[in-house]
Amino acid sequence: TSSVLIYWDSMGDLVNRIFITLGIGFCMVPPILAIPPPCQLKGPAPPFPEIQWVSVAKGFKAPLGLFHAGDGSRRLSIGEQQGTIQIWKNGRLSNKPFLDIQDRVISGGEKGLLGLAFHPKFSENHRLFVNYTSPSKGLHTVISEFTLGDHPDKADKKSERILLTIPQPYPNHNGGAVVFGPDGKMYFNMGNEPR
Repeated sequence: TSSVLIYWDSMGDLVNRIFITLGIGFCMVPPILAIPPPCQLKGPAPPFPEIQWVSVAKGFKAPLGLFHAGDGSRRLSIGEQQGTIQIWKNGRLSNKPFLDIQDRVISGGEKGLLGLAFHPKFSENHRLFVNYTSPSKGLHTVISEFTLGDHPDKADKKSERILLTIPQPYPNHNGGAVVFGPDGKMYFNMGNEPR
């Protein structure tokens, strides 16, 4: 059974990137959070902060990450490789997925729903973006935009606007990350083509 593990730093703030693991705890801090070089400490290095792992939910199917919209809703979204995004809010999982696009996603191995990012102005425009692999007309990667439906905890799967499709000659070595940079632009990762 997979668990969501949350990393808290010594200040008690939730780290920007939270990762879901399959029973092995790890946390990757994006380079944006690292101290930029050169780093010259005056005196000994400060002690490593105390880390506390807290399991908050279980029972996910191939979870890929934990995301937040930055909209003040205190809602966290958990992406699952088969093509669903679950909601964790007020200490519990929602009964229904935030988004279910299993009907257009091929998953397994290194394929599936591989990335999710909320627009930096999500609270105003209700836009989110996903990266997934699709079997339609040959294996390919799809970068799509969705918007919220009538309920704040439910995206409208019919609102999909495909922004880009890229043929995938192989079913492995797919990237998947979708992020917004400090410049407000969206970036996504395609992985590499095996040779």
